Amino acid sequence: MLSKGYGVSPSLEFSIGGVPVRYESITSLVVILEENKHDLVELVIAGFPPGELHTYWNKPVRLSIDLGASLYYEFVGYIDNVRASSDSSKGLVNRSPIQAASVVCLGASYAMRGSNTRVWSNHRFEDILATFARTYGFRSDCIRRGNIYDALAQTGESDWQFLVRAATIQGLSVNCHGTHIHAYDPYQAFSRRVSFHVLSTLITSGGDPTPLPGQILSLKGVFKQQLLNRTSVMMPNGATLDINGDGTTGSSLATKTPTFSTSVEQGMAAVAASRKEAYDQSIEVSVVGLPGCLPGGIVKIDGYSLEMDDYWYVKSVKHRISDNYFVSDMSLTRNIDNELTNTNTPAFRLQNDTYFDGNRWVARKRAFNVYS
Repeated sequence: MLSKGYGVSPSLEFSIGGVPVRYESITSLVVILEENKHDLVELVIAGFPPGELHTYWNKPVRLSIDLGASLYYEFVGYIDNVRASSDSSKGLVNRSPIQAASVVCLGASYAMRGSNTRVWSNHRFEDILATFARTYGFRSDCIRRGNIYDALAQTGESDWQFLVRAATIQGLSVNCHGTHIHAYDPYQAFSRRVSFHVLSTLITSGGDPTPLPGQILSLKGVFKQQLLNRTSVMMPNGATLDINGDGTTGSSLATKTPTFSTSVEQGMAAVAASRKEAYDQSIEVSVVGLPGCLPGGIVKIDGYSLEMDDYWYVKSVKHRISDNYFVSDMSLTRNIDNELTNTNTPAFRLQNDTYFDGNRWVARKRAFNVYS
């Protein structure tokens, strides 16, 4: 069972259908946040009532993890499934033969499930995102991109799957926390500041063994330099046109093409998008619990070396909470030609104004912001 501990034990609240779950009955909690995927929460409850196993599906849930200030995370979503386990030799727990049940929940973007088939003609990506946001009662922030002139087919895909694919074509990533969808360019993550935290070592904390949020417990990294992709267009006259960058040989790879008016520009955008999936350096790090750290955010490592003590892009976060134990696992990346520098991109502000209208989670104030 979870108990109110000391140090970095968070204030934890979880409710199902508006009814709080007793803190003492929660055995463990896992929160998984990844770019381009639904937020996921898995909660293990001791002594689960057998009569409720069939009634929990799709019920609304709300979770908050709070350590104060910017160390706060809120999840809203729906129960996807309940996984029960029972062992007769262990007797009853809370008067139930189900000793434990794992409740798996997906974020509010889970409402975007179910297959659809349609063709989007002459739509910009920001138009597609705004359409989905209006349909599901969400709010959205989207970086400005140009037109997709060719018809874009959504065939047997859920709206979420299609949105992610349309974003990937543009070299963008997508997240939905609460009812706020955010489409962004990872190369502008530093200025976007989805979240920002410093990961420290015992050295930078003065040798004080007292656990602090973000203190590094373990770190494993891979450091290399990716080979640049080579892409070209064969012209009708037999000439080969390099499109590593702006159409000239030896130009920069990471071109941010605003429109897809020609096949050359489509190829350039494809190269840029693939580059964002292949980073030179990556780190898997576990730190003392750090709620509020989100995919698309930035962390700064402090206390290793000049080469490592820099800014890193957060691709995923996994929070693990059990009795007096709160650890956050993160996947971090960056490139040798470090894109994590200031741009003119405005900072992001996550809006936690979500409420349940009796049928679904929706945003109280709906806005469809497009930024440059």
